[in-house]
Amino acid sequence: GMAEGDMVGLINNISNATFPQSEAMAYVDMLNQMGVSSDKLGESATNIDKINDATGMGYQGAMQLVRGFGALGVSGDNLQSTFNAVAYAEANSVGGAKDMGNILKMQAGTLNQYNVGVDAATVAISDLSHKYGSARKAGAALSEALKENDGDLAAVEQQLGLQPGALTNASAATGQYQGKLEELASEEAEHKTLLDQLGVAWEDLSLSLGGIASPIMGVVG
Repeated sequence: GMAEGDMVGLINNISNATFPQSEAMAYVDMLNQMGVSSDKLGESATNIDKINDATGMGYQGAMQLVRGFGALGVSGDNLQSTFNAVAYAEANSVGGAKDMGNILKMQAGTLNQYNVGVDAATVAISDLSHKYGSARKAGAALSEALKENDGDLAAVEQQLGLQPGALTNASAATGQYQGKLEELASEEAEHKTLLDQLGVAWEDLSLSLGGIASPIMGVVG
């Protein structure tokens, strides 16, 4: 664990205008429980913030996603290895990446039994989510097919009507999203900063207009 003073210093260090201290605390706390060493906590928490910013799933959703990855054996200090998969799910899954954490946790027993990692699970579930109407149903169908075919991934692809390679070469599919999560995250951070600045401008304006601006705020905000 970390000394209280060090923890406060770390939170102050990584939080900023677009990464609130309360969220930083929640991430660091979870990562600590996941056994991430203190020298990796800052970078790891910042990676969760990037996932949150890129997807807009909210900090609790981002934590849920990290727990889902954890259930598939991804350590808390190796989250950048999931960035391509998150971006893939965000772009291709019904409902984006936000349900993926819960689904991976629910199906982790079967996925781990047959060595289906984050990339393969994410690609298959995202691609099947359209056919089944939701990522949750797609996750259940994938698990079922894995059991029926005793983990023969090519046979599972065929049975479920997945693209050849969806499971057997998933990193090729997610690899097309290299750098995408960071790009989305920084756009969102800029957007949040801009909104903060606009918010301040609105407050100044409302004060000078004596409250006339508040109906307009309702429209804009």
